[in-house]
This record gives sequence, C-alpha cells and structure tokens, in this order.
Amino acid sequence: MPSITHSQAQTAQTEGSQGSPQWECEEGSLPSDSNSSSEHEQDELSSTRMSPVVQDHLRGVQLEPKQSRNAKSPCWQAWQDQYLASEVLKHCPFLEPQNATQEAWDRLSDELHTDSKKVGHTSEIRRTGAACHAQFYKILDAHRKQETFSLQATGTNEQMDEHVQVLTDLLALVDEAESNHIERSRKAKKKTNIENTAALELRNAAMNHLVDSHQLTDITQLEGATVREKQGQRK
Repeated sequence: MPSITHSQAQTAQTEGSQGSPQWECEEGSLPSDSNSSSEHEQDELSSTRMSPVVQDHLRGVQLEPKQSRNAKSPCWQAWQDQYLASEVLKHCPFLEPQNATQEAWDRLSDELHTDSKKVGHTSEIRRTGAACHAQFYKILDAHRKQETFSLQATGTNEQMDEHVQVLTDLLALVDEAESNHIERSRKAKKKTNIENTAALELRNAAMNHLVDSHQLTDITQLEGATVREKQGQRK
C-alpha cells in the first residue's frame, strides 16, 4: 500500500470540508416555534387583567410592521396617541398639585409602558413623563382645534370615535381644572391684598398712637381666616 504524505492528508481534509453541506442555522439562531410563541402571547393577553378604561380600546389596535418599528422612535405615532389619551383619562395627572405634577406624569409613563406591553411586545411604548406631558397637551390642543381626525391614520371608525370621545372628556376636565385654579389664585391674591392692607393700617395706627378698631380692615371676614387671625382682631 502506498504511503500518504502529510501534505496529501491536509489536501484531502480540505477538499472534504469544502464538499460538506452548510446548515441553515450555521450563522444564525435556531428557528423559533412561531405557533408556540403566538399561543404563549395569546394566553398571556387573555390571563392579564387590564384596566376597564383602556381594555377594549387597547385590544382593538392592530399593529402593522411599520408601526412596530416606530414603537420606540422619537416621533409619536397616531396609535401611540390613542394609548396615551386612554392612560391620561385613567390617571388624570393634571389634577395633581403643582409640586406633584412631574411625579404624577412619571407614574403615568410607567403605567403606559406596562399597559402597552400587556397587549404585545411589538406595542411596547417607552416614554418619559416629560414626553408624555408634552405630547398630551399637543394632541389636546389639536382636538380643541378639531384636528383630531386629520392626525389619526390608525384604527377602525369605532376606535376613532372612542378616541375622540376620550379627548372630549379630557378637554372638559382640563378646562374645569384650569378654571378652578384661576379662581383659587384670584381668591388667594385677594386675601393677600386685604391682609397687607390690614397690616399697613395697624402699623400706621401704632406709629400715631391711635387705634380705632372700627376703621381697621376686618380680616376675620376673609374665607379661610384662622382662629389666631380672628382672636387677634377682636373689637
């Protein structure tokens, strides 16, 4: 039998490896079981308890591939506005005191992420509280100008009607909250002016050694006057 040199053995090994077939998953991951994944997502959706306000609305949103790609893009999409409006109606962060507003919008952004993720991973929305705040008042201003339909290109007629109704309810709540805030500010300013006037009168009377209680401003008649204020201005 003729002997085989080392170089001949290497040549034969190289030719054999070139002739072997390539596996489809050689440079990628193993194919996933799409049916199993789909069934798992469906079971997860059916078993998850969602808020009554957004349940029917969020289930009806059908995401297209383009929408899925835009779920985390800087620009808000029409279907994301629908999610946002529903969450704002549920939490009403604009009703919080001014010093707690930012925290309220941060909580809403967390809820928006959680609720959108329940519908499916392709609908997951990650936005900051500040971004949610700015976008909400942007779409609310558009609704005030009756531009909602022109900005929406996603959803059925039923979903659109529901979205319009949600924004209409929110607009009424926001206007009422702003009106109440203006009224409270007016009363607070009036109270401050009267208190300043009363303090000035007392100072002038003390400097002139004359105190006529009948001519002093009666701050005890102010709304929300404290017990100390009432006791301090007895006649």
